Amino acid sequence: MISRSQKRKQLIYFEEDTKSYFDTHLNTVRARKNCDVITCIDSTRLLKHQIHLDNPDMLPPPALMQDWIYAQCIQAGVFLANEKYAIAYLKRDLPLSKTGIIFEIFAHQQNTQDTNTHIVFIPDIFLPKALKKYEQHAGLLMFGLFLFNKNLAFYYRGDLAYHCCIQDMAGFVNALHYIETLYARAPDVIYTVGECGFELGIAQKPLEMLLETPAQAHLIKTLAFEYFLASKTYAFALLRFEKGFALSESKSFRALLKIAGIVILALIYPMGEWIYGAYLEHLTLKLSGENIALLEDIASSSRAQIDKNNEVLDLKTIKAQNESIINNLNSIKKINSLYTYRYNIIANIAKKVIDNHTLANRLYFVSDIEQNISSFELELTSSVQANIVHFLQDMKASALISKNKERIFNKTIEYTSPDQQASAKIIWTYNAF
Repeated sequence: MISRSQKRKQLIYFEEDTKSYFDTHLNTVRARKNCDVITCIDSTRLLKHQIHLDNPDMLPPPALMQDWIYAQCIQAGVFLANEKYAIAYLKRDLPLSKTGIIFEIFAHQQNTQDTNTHIVFIPDIFLPKALKKYEQHAGLLMFGLFLFNKNLAFYYRGDLAYHCCIQDMAGFVNALHYIETLYARAPDVIYTVGECGFELGIAQKPLEMLLETPAQAHLIKTLAFEYFLASKTYAFALLRFEKGFALSESKSFRALLKIAGIVILALIYPMGEWIYGAYLEHLTLKLSGENIALLEDIASSSRAQIDKNNEVLDLKTIKAQNESIINNLNSIKKINSLYTYRYNIIANIAKKVIDNHTLANRLYFVSDIEQNISSFELELTSSVQANIVHFLQDMKASALISKNKERIFNKTIEYTSPDQQASAKIIWTYNAF
């Protein structure tokens, strides 16, 4: 009997204009939970950014490359830290024999009103890669020019070498001049999908006629299906949103349960200590009052009595001892009034560790009740570097951390080995300086 996990998911295409779904035979179908959904997206709707790196040795391991790019885009102000993005990137060497690497980033921001976060987006300018399947047309990728409405894409030696959005004939001429300058010749034919609205001035061939598809809409679906299937073999770039974090499916489930237990103990133990301390304070004050009343009775009766040696009892010594007891009680009350319960800080840290999908490997906390000084050191790890960035931002914005003159800082987020997760050490001090 075949289990659900062994069943092959159905691949369907989502057409945004008609809000319809199509299978690989281009028949209209209904979307189901176990379907892989793809769609073509206009490249002008994407966020684009370039990262220039002079020293390739500074790159992280391949498994952490996307997290590194995500963090670089946040630092450059291209991404917002509290937003979610689907990311794809192309890597190419610098032209003209220069050393270094260029990462060209394509990103799509998640719409909070869009429930289809499982859709895989394929930019229209990526679709010519699907021609690699067709042996008679694979040569077009060696030196080919494609136009999707107004999105121009130039392919050289099988890779996307240049792309832009052209608004008029002058823009198209400038693009051809740029290609000719870099590669010493210009394409003599352009393969088009849709209408750009102006004359191009060179030979044109509709791409749907070249592939013998009946209509342009079917051409986009066909190329999208071919591109997605080929991406599993050739690792073509795709834009997809990461799945939401599920506690029950996490490999760190047991560790999170331990953290939750520690948080519960951190909440219960100080509360019990506080209740017991309040009870002892009440009992001490009650006994002190009874002791003062008893001493006053003894003093009043002692004044009327003389011992056998005719010496008056020294009540001043007894009174001084009683005043010392009262001063000690007042000191205890003063310390209790200045004490800030630290379990609130521990509970707040644990909650932010869980909310930001990170794992606390070590937490060292120390405080001085009398001086009202506190400090903690926290070592975090996460499979996603952005989670540690989010954790730091949440801690700095927390009212518990920022209400007084505290300092919170971290060392550089690092990877000690290619297969290890991102880690960081966070240190916080309160009233220490």
